Amino acid sequence: MQQWLEFAEEIVIKGGFIYLPLLLDADITREIQDPRGNLRPQPDNTVITIAGEPFVKTLSLASLLENYEKIHPVPYEHLRKTCLQQYGCDPERNDSLTDNQISTMVFEVLPHFLRRTSGLARAGFTEAEILEIVAKHIQVSEFDVKQADQLLELESRQNLLARLDAALTTQPTPPEGRISGPRLNHWFRQALKWKIVRQEKNRLQDLLAERRQLAQRGHYLPLLRALDRRGQLEVEGFGFFRTGVSKEYIIYKHTGEYALKDYYGRIYLFPDCRVAVSTLGGLQPMVLDRYKHPFLFGYAARQKICTGDYEATRQFNAKNVILALEEGINALFYGYNSRRRNGYHSLDRITQHVRTVDFDEYRIPADHPKIISGQVEIKNQYH
Repeated sequence: MQQWLEFAEEIVIKGGFIYLPLLLDADITREIQDPRGNLRPQPDNTVITIAGEPFVKTLSLASLLENYEKIHPVPYEHLRKTCLQQYGCDPERNDSLTDNQISTMVFEVLPHFLRRTSGLARAGFTEAEILEIVAKHIQVSEFDVKQADQLLELESRQNLLARLDAALTTQPTPPEGRISGPRLNHWFRQALKWKIVRQEKNRLQDLLAERRQLAQRGHYLPLLRALDRRGQLEVEGFGFFRTGVSKEYIIYKHTGEYALKDYYGRIYLFPDCRVAVSTLGGLQPMVLDRYKHPFLFGYAARQKICTGDYEATRQFNAKNVILALEEGINALFYGYNSRRRNGYHSLDRITQHVRTVDFDEYRIPADHPKIISGQVEIKNQYH
């Protein structure tokens, strides 16, 4: 687009829209002009005439400003960095306390899977209690402490905010009428810079408000920075880890050992596995580890779990993550009906043919100590 503007000899701006010279042929002339050569009425000023020359409406200036970042990401990013450096900003600086996804997983998803060992079993966990639990699983380094101190330093950011605010006193006025391409290109770049500065100002304002709140719980900041740096956590069978691919996280919950019974009432002891979802590509329940089960197609890792009518969603939030994990776990625990032998495979042999997935090694006697003691529950007992 920049090259197009540089070489455009004449452009008309009217009502916030760019009009370009309309090249006439016989068909276009008959469509826009009456027999006397006058311009026919045009809906929404699609075609206008300036000094007898026709111009056709194309794009709006507002739309170009709004979508330039998406259409031309590389030159926009170059302009953003140059512009921010001009005002003393570091475009590469990571001011975030922690990844938003980590905050959701730690403060919203994790508490759902925690169980109190004493007190009111149904009482919720406070933020302080959650952080105390997390602290037992995360090692904080001197680097994390130093970063936390830097996050609470506000004076430099306040000075930067004042500089940005001063740069926004005058917004570039959109041109009107006839204009050359280079002149429009100059206005466009100035308008883009003004937008970039405004976005950075808004970000800094939000950041300062967040930092003032964080100052009230400053002793927890090194822990949160350590958690963000590490990108993984496991507490009481619930956990997550960052894969390094576009901020993807794998979120999982251990099932623990459980038992299922077959058509004849025989018992099968299934080992622990991790039921997981990915934050990329939809919250579809899967098993992380190499595993076999009637509701898994094969005997491999990262298999999708057959969850019946459940439809995975791509929207990442605590509610959807919890629902997806529980749907996957419940499918493994309660989905197999011993009488209907539903699923990809049956626990017991129906034919003498060799089966691709066999569960004979999981079969245990009814008086197995783990069953008798109640340590392991037969999940499909009432099917």
